[in-house]
Amino acid sequence: MLRKRITLAEWIQKTLQNADNTKPCTALALTHVDGNRKEEVIAKELVPNVPQDFEALANFFEEYACNFTQDIPGIHVFHLISFYGSKTPGPYLPFTTERGQLTGGSDSTFLNAHDASEKGLLQQLMKHNDSMAQTLLMLTQSVTATAVQREQMYHEDQAAFVAILRDVFLTQKKEAHDMRMDELRLQMENEKSRMFMKALPSMVNAAAGAPIIPTDFSDTQLVDMIASKIGPEELQLMVQLGKINEQQAAMLTARFQKTKEEEEKTRRLIKQAPPEDSDANNIVERN
Repeated sequence: MLRKRITLAEWIQKTLQNADNTKPCTALALTHVDGNRKEEVIAKELVPNVPQDFEALANFFEEYACNFTQDIPGIHVFHLISFYGSKTPGPYLPFTTERGQLTGGSDSTFLNAHDASEKGLLQQLMKHNDSMAQTLLMLTQSVTATAVQREQMYHEDQAAFVAILRDVFLTQKKEAHDMRMDELRLQMENEKSRMFMKALPSMVNAAAGAPIIPTDFSDTQLVDMIASKIGPEELQLMVQLGKINEQQAAMLTARFQKTKEEEEKTRRLIKQAPPEDSDANNIVERN
């Protein structure tokens, strides 16, 4: 003979009547069991020696369990745990729910065997079809949500790629603009230098008060002649008169010094060279 299934109300009644424990039950807690993880859903404190409505307590915990898993597919396990004046758990009653309905631990007929008749078979088929429809619906929702998420990620990646390309393009354009500006600045500096060199004879003549440098000399000839006639004192005088600035004076000083060194080197080479008729005299002596 099959043993009768104990209901939630019966188990609560037995627990509160304290048939197997010398201490009164002080609390009942409902926990949801998911593998090795347990999550407390609701707890209810009880006053010892106060009459309780067992059916009302059973309905209270059953409603919380069914509502907790009504939108979560599959069969869910719950433990209704008793406590006796401490935090140490006492005896508990396991029961299950599926699709927001109690499937064990009460008088529910959700999974009870159907009659071996045409009506019972039809009821089983209808429940099977309903279960399959629910499974397909949740699968469709999951696939749709995954597709929407992938589409959103694709658009986000595409937007990020466009932003990177835009930044690269703007960076290259800025670098090209900066390079062009550097070229223009260099051209302006060269033009200023060329105009300064053209105007230098006039400035030197004006500073000296006499036309000591012809104005039609080439740049090299002009620098060589200026280097031989103007020293650091004259350049400082031109700076004091406001004809040139300190930077231009420094540039001219370096250029003049280089010209003088080249002239000194040329003079040394000329002194070390043999006379032009030395080779002819050696030939005559041999003959």
